[in-house]
Amino acid sequence: MSEIEDILKQSIVDPHNASLHSLTKIHSLVSGKRSKCPYVWLKTKQAKECIRLLENSIGNKGSTIVDTKYRQSTLAHTHLAVLYMMWLDASKMVHIAQAFIEKE
Repeated sequence: MSEIEDILKQSIVDPHNASLHSLTKIHSLVSGKRSKCPYVWLKTKQAKECIRLLENSIGNKGSTIVDTKYRQSTLAHTHLAVLYMMWLDASKMVHIAQAFIEKE
């Protein structure tokens, strides 16, 4: 299992819904810097655009895209969790890009 898969697995909130992750947990596992907390990322233009695109493609199917009111934690769909991880740490971005290219 890669480090990214391990982080995603550790951030799953509900074992019955593996597509919902705690960005707060990812933050503590990857960065921990206050300037990189989920709240800051969600305010970026990139995050807002990704949320809009996800809402348009899967939001109408009952999936949670983002929830900032869950027990002092920010929850997000797997797609956003991966994007957030890439924003936190450039090495994660390179690793994800390499894995994608190798699968082609």
